[in-house]
Amino acid sequence: MRNLIFILIPVLFFNCKKDYADKNNKFDSIVDNRKVWYVSEYPNTCPSCVWPHMIVFGKDTTINSNIYKVILDYRGDSLECNSKATILGYMRETFNKKVYWNVGFFGRAASDILLYDYNAKINDTIDNWIVTRIDTINILNVTRKRITLKNCGSYEKYWIEGIGDMSDLLSYNSRTICDYKTGLVMMTSGGSGYRQNCVKQGIEFIYRDSVANDCWIYKGNKE
Repeated sequence: MRNLIFILIPVLFFNCKKDYADKNNKFDSIVDNRKVWYVSEYPNTCPSCVWPHMIVFGKDTTINSNIYKVILDYRGDSLECNSKATILGYMRETFNKKVYWNVGFFGRAASDILLYDYNAKINDTIDNWIVTRIDTINILNVTRKRITLKNCGSYEKYWIEGIGDMSDLLSYNSRTICDYKTGLVMMTSGGSGYRQNCVKQGIEFIYRDSVANDCWIYKGNKE
């Protein structure tokens, strides 16, 4: 589970703004006020529960001379309209296709975490994950770059250009710490399981789970 101090704030409307990335950059930016992520959380403390989340970007803010977007996480009961927003830190994207999340974990002071690197190469190590494959995938008739990462175990994760991690936009890399030379898992921090339900850009879907009839609450399993 994300160990953050949540700040409750009321937000009623989202304004569509221009793409965060340079308009001449053909890379599909993650940090974009037009995008909305719907994620289901499966908390370890309640195995039968499904907690809905809607993640969007808010206003700009400056930290250490860098411009970030505020990350707003709407969550609540079974009705999306009753959800309330919390701040999950701040995100920025560079022109070399790196995405940083400024956040404080486990009582540590807030700092930049490299969340995505879409210029990564095969065998690059990103935090505690290694890039094993780079290819493309067709999602809703759009061909997107896909990066596959693996840790010491058999678990793999996937980054999709313009969408993010296929389990959760804010899926933090350091859930598992391992020694690549021995292949031994040294520590795992555990936490909730997450599943990406839908991603929208404006009114258009850019990703939708094949069995996600309701983007707000996904009825299937996290696997």
